Amino acid sequence: MKKKLFTFLLVGVAGLSFGQGPCSFGTTSDSSSGAENITTGGLYEYAGAADFDVPFGTTFTANSMTFNLTKGLASIPYLNVSLRNEQNGLPGDAIMTFDALVPTSQVFLYDIPDVSMGCYAVTVNLPSFVTLEKGKYFVQLTAAAGDDVPVGWEITLEDQTYGVFDYFRFENEPWEEQVIIIRFFR
Repeated sequence: MKKKLFTFLLVGVAGLSFGQGPCSFGTTSDSSSGAENITTGGLYEYAGAADFDVPFGTTFTANSMTFNLTKGLASIPYLNVSLRNEQNGLPGDAIMTFDALVPTSQVFLYDIPDVSMGCYAVTVNLPSFVTLEKGKYFVQLTAAAGDDVPVGWEITLEDQTYGVFDYFRFENEPWEEQVIIIRFFR
């Protein structure tokens, strides 16, 4: 396991350092079908935020993002994405916000048994390149449901001890911690 994680980190950092092809922060899906509610546009507002580090000596640049999201049969009409500073280990002030991003793809990953839901890799293109220097950052996400099924950001099994940790909140309550999946592409 440590060898796989080290290889993943080595390849990910090399991709960041040299700016070649897709780069990935986070872990791969464990198909657990667990998800944190990030539904927006209804009676209640839910949000999730995942932290990521930009290592010393590198510059992070991306123009699209892919998230593993659980949803009903209908397509997700839009996502709201905010990049935030880190403040005392939690999501802080917004650096940049992209509202109403229409997904460019929603690729089926797996079915969630006994409910009319599945997990999808949902990609959005950013209206401009995002460039970040060394530091810890958060990406905050909300998504509009295309039907009456809430949208969730896939979380991994609770016993996972590696990867990126996410924070979620309901309305304006304080952030709480979970584990999620996020991938950035450029």
